[in-house]
Amino acid sequence: MSQLENSENVLEQEIQAKKIKEEIAKALLNYQNTMVHLASDAPISVLCLSKKIEKVLLANGLSRVYDLLNRDLVEVEGLDEIGLRDLTTGLNKFISMF
Repeated sequence: MSQLENSENVLEQEIQAKKIKEEIAKALLNYQNTMVHLASDAPISVLCLSKKIEKVLLANGLSRVYDLLNRDLVEVEGLDEIGLRDLTTGLNKFISMF
């Protein structure tokens, strides 16, 4: 085997290794997102919010904890400053469990 062929083989192996690492990283990220989604598949009542806040969330179609994740809570209609604070506190307590 010539030096050129050997270099080509090494280069091919490096490219394949890089592709494998990228695929593993994507799969790991997908797994992590799935686990967060599954862990937060709970009714909003687990957040121990007031009935007023729960009614506001339900009126906005937010019935599960995962509905609240990655969402701008300021845009939830009917949620005042105190309600927003209580909601974020409840979410932070819930998220800290996992």
